[in-house]
Amino acid sequence: MKLEELVRVDQATAENKIEILHGAPVFRLRGNILPLVDLNKVLGIEKSAKHDYENAIVNIAVLNADRCSFGLIIDEIQDTADIVVKPLNRLLKSLQVYSGATVMGDGSIALILDVLGLSKVAQIGHEKIKEESTENQENEKSRKVLEMQDFLLVRLNSPTKHALVLPYVNRLEEFDRKSIESSGSLRVIRYRDVILPVISANAQLDYPTKTTESERVPVVVIERAGMLYGIEVDEILDTLSTSANTDTALTRHPCIFGNLNTKEELIVVVDPFEMISKALPETEQLSQLSNTAPTSNILKLPQPGTAHTTRQAAAPSLSKPKILLVEDTIFFQRAISNILDQGGYEVISANDGQEAIEILSREDLVIDLIVSDIEMPRLNGFELAKNVRRHQRYSNLPMLAISSRADRKHMAEGAQAGFNIYLEKLRPVPLLSAIQDLLTKKVGAA
Repeated sequence: MKLEELVRVDQATAENKIEILHGAPVFRLRGNILPLVDLNKVLGIEKSAKHDYENAIVNIAVLNADRCSFGLIIDEIQDTADIVVKPLNRLLKSLQVYSGATVMGDGSIALILDVLGLSKVAQIGHEKIKEESTENQENEKSRKVLEMQDFLLVRLNSPTKHALVLPYVNRLEEFDRKSIESSGSLRVIRYRDVILPVISANAQLDYPTKTTESERVPVVVIERAGMLYGIEVDEILDTLSTSANTDTALTRHPCIFGNLNTKEELIVVVDPFEMISKALPETEQLSQLSNTAPTSNILKLPQPGTAHTTRQAAAPSLSKPKILLVEDTIFFQRAISNILDQGGYEVISANDGQEAIEILSREDLVIDLIVSDIEMPRLNGFELAKNVRRHQRYSNLPMLAISSRADRKHMAEGAQAGFNIYLEKLRPVPLLSAIQDLLTKKVGAA
């Protein structure tokens, strides 16, 4: 899948012009008939005039997909750029014409076109197939999408590639080394009206210092508790979508989550928050919030039977406490599930707030505590908490928020929504301690 060449055709003067063959536009390129696809038409963008190319100047990007060439009619060719492609959210991965997105230099978002997907949608080099599939096939496709996790691959002063979980990444930058200044022993750079601390990933992972340094410094910008931090790496490589589990069995360094054992190679997954804490110990914090009864409603939970209301208030059984974990990022879902399982809890997982609502409405299930992410599709953590708190069955259910956005604003909103405690994501000791405290208070209240 590649861009072969760019062609600009002046329909008023060119010898070879766009023609219509069996109702579809084609162009004779060096003796070969090139099928054309109008990007506006594929994307459903209506233009003021009909798709009539007479006397127009037409830009054509000649693309190759699956050994089949076709021309993509576009409005304008602007420039080329080196970019890092971020995969689309799992709910958007079914869009065939897009392969991902990228953040441009000015902060705007640009969608990346999928050449093979465009050819399939336009039926170039493919037989037209009926859009019919069985329910089992759709479920299998959805399951595979949910299992994929996105990482940013980077190079450090180590033979092995390293990766950051992509939701951690705020921006990717490259600075002139001369622009890095010092504030005491801390390396900083003036960045978008703030002072950005620059933390060496090599130093925090105890890798040896490089003997030669390049003039440009690749930096992964991380947001933590409302503050921006820069993680300096040797090279930003690419993004990776994989269903491989992160193996934590051999993890010994506090800044390493674990290892990805992909088919091609072993990749070390690092914890940027731990790097920040190690370099700047004063940033480490654990915040607990007092509960505030919410008043707004988003969705309604089905009314439970009287028997369930009684059971909720009854003394706990000897079985493992059931924790509903609501997390849309598969990496964090697996990691937190593992922490809770090792802590002696039974974990029931939901991929977003809407799925959690459906689980909570089950008559045969009693949940002892909710651990929820905040930023999720369909129904976010705040909306979920508000709905839970307004329902009689779960009005006193302990709820714990976990998020990478653990700043004062989000914590205050979490308290208003009904969370008992708001923690920074992936902190095993504070998480298990907070859960034990909430469950102990629940038993005492019962």
